[in-house]
Amino acid sequence: MDQYELRTTPKNSTTPDPTAAPAPDPATDADPNTPTSATHLGANPAAERRSTRAGEVDAVLRALATLQRQQSEQTHLLRQLVAEIEQLKATQSQQGSTVTRLDRRLRWARFWRLGWLLLRIAFFGGIVWFLVYLIGLEQIQAMWERLVWLLT
Repeated sequence: MDQYELRTTPKNSTTPDPTAAPAPDPATDADPNTPTSATHLGANPAAERRSTRAGEVDAVLRALATLQRQQSEQTHLLRQLVAEIEQLKATQSQQGSTVTRLDRRLRWARFWRLGWLLLRIAFFGGIVWFLVYLIGLEQIQAMWERLVWLLT
């Protein structure tokens, strides 16, 4: 049994397993495999309450067993994931491609991408500035006014 599983009884307990089928109730004197009639249950309200409580307890125990099974499956999957992560870490350290090294390479790539972007902006901005310097600001304003006059 897994250490995270829900225990319904202690290990060395002599009490019966609660997930097992309930024993027949001697007070009702009915076989659990045969359906009881409504008149019989109506004649004995205490037996009706016990059977209702037993049904509720059975439903709770089934739900607990389902939850316990799901929890053990999830625990098993988590342990598998941890083992895979440890294996990946070992592989990375053997091959030399650790997370810090990859992070460093990514930072350098970002730095150079930004650097080249700024260099291109400076280059084309310099060309535009040089053309404005050669043509002259007054000439550019006059051309703009003529263009606006033509478009209107």
